[in-house]
Amino acid sequence: MSATNKKAKSKGPGMPGYSDREWALMDFGRCRNIALRALRKAKEEKSPIAARGWVGMAREWGKTAREVYARAFPERVPTQRKAGRSAHAPLRAGGGR
Repeated sequence: MSATNKKAKSKGPGMPGYSDREWALMDFGRCRNIALRALRKAKEEKSPIAARGWVGMAREWGKTAREVYARAFPERVPTQRKAGRSAHAPLRAGGGR
């Protein structure tokens, strides 16, 4: 296979042609676009139940987009702290993890 043909046939992360970061950014763009479209559909819906379904879809795709962005730029993404009590705070009576 010639060098030019090899590049034309390369597809997917880990293959020559695009870096893993470039693939992650393309995936991020796709996920974000789907999430924004779902939000637009939710705004257009008349039924609150149907709108809730679109919002749920947008939430899932938004979460996926954030995960893909974190894969593209691991140095930029802040570490996520667990919501709730601090690690040093005492446990409440009857409450736990």
